[in-house]
Amino acid sequence: MDNVRHPQFIYPSEREIAGSTAAFRALHTRMVARDVVAIARLQMRDNSEPRIVALFPQLEELDVTGEAGAAASSSSSAAGVAGAADAPAGMQRVPPGMVVVQLPFADDMRVVKQAVADVTGECGSRRTAARHMRTLPLPRLP
Repeated sequence: MDNVRHPQFIYPSEREIAGSTAAFRALHTRMVARDVVAIARLQMRDNSEPRIVALFPQLEELDVTGEAGAAASSSSSAAGVAGAADAPAGMQRVPPGMVVVQLPFADDMRVVKQAVADVTGECGSRRTAARHMRTLPLPRLP
């Protein structure tokens, strides 16, 4: 499948769109509560073709042991990300957001035909293999 692309991660940006954090957080919270995946239409640029995508909600994970990023300051944590304000103390390992997976269209799918090897030993393949093994200079084992 040549047209399958790698997953992407999205999160809101108040600088780009005012009110996006509240809308995003509401959608994310309901998707997590209902344990569902959203199917959406994505158009990356004005001149690109729209794609059908699946949106998987990703929960925030905190490192409560202090192992990951112990030297980093707490001011560098995700202050502008939804849900970071009510998170317990600890470094953020995985931010909350949505994983975007582009779904293939029917034209993108194809059936690959694979040749099946003859594993039954017919057509003299066992005799040929035994003849080749006898010609190999291998030491005899006791």
